[in-house]
Amino acid sequence: MDYSVVYTRMLHKKPTRIRIVVLCFILLKKCTSYLVE
Repeated sequence: MDYSVVYTRMLHKKPTRIRIVVLCFILLKKCTSYLVE
């Protein structure tokens, strides 16, 4: 799953509030996977 591709699509389709939520979600996922390793 390539989050950057999903995020880029989201940027074009969704309103700003959703963008922020998605970005936070992606950052959270990256942080968690980093902590797990």
